[in-house]
Amino acid sequence: MKITLAAAFALIALPVLAAERPSGLNPQQIEGLLAGRGMGLSMPAEMNGKPGPLHVLELADALELTEAQRRAAAELVAGMKAAAIPLGREVVAREAGLDAVFAAAHPDTAAAEALVADIAAL
Repeated sequence: MKITLAAAFALIALPVLAAERPSGLNPQQIEGLLAGRGMGLSMPAEMNGKPGPLHVLELADALELTEAQRRAAAELVAGMKAAAIPLGREVVAREAGLDAVFAAAHPDTAAAEALVADIAAL
């Protein structure tokens, strides 16, 4: 049976691509974490009328923010991103580590529990 070039590539590339994307996160979540946007966990606050700084900036005209208020909101967003991007990288890395633990023939329960606790704390 002949293996086509595309099939051969798929056999080689799939494990590499899978290793880059932890199975516990979808591509949008990974992109959000690495870009400092988080995972959308602010939805409960937003649904109760409490927008975050990014949404305040998006609504700056409607809210009639002063230039000082716009700058303050922009500084909050910049600070959040500066803190969130390294944390996002850590979450993605720990999720990949968790995948590796479960991929083992005999998963280490203590290692898995420690990684889950680390991820939750992050």
